[in-house]
Amino acid sequence: MWQYGLGYCPGTGGEEMILRGFLVFAATLAADICWAHYVRHAARGSRWWAALWGVGPVLAGAFSVLQYTADHWMVVPAVLGAFVGTAVGVKPKA
Repeated sequence: MWQYGLGYCPGTGGEEMILRGFLVFAATLAADICWAHYVRHAARGSRWWAALWGVGPVLAGAFSVLQYTADHWMVVPAVLGAFVGTAVGVKPKA
């Protein structure tokens, strides 16, 4: 039986959904860390480092978007990854 939007895809097991959720979490976390580095280097005027770090959010974001477009439940690990990625990527002021 097809249960649209409930994380069930015919012919796949729950293990695959858990793995995809982890990969979306990791990709979004990586995208936010790269974004924080991109902004830091762009603000300093180091264009080549900013350009290098700017690739990460595009690649990781494209993977995440493809995943949560196919399965709307993948938005949950994406949001959690964004939160943790920002908390890790931004250095607190001392």
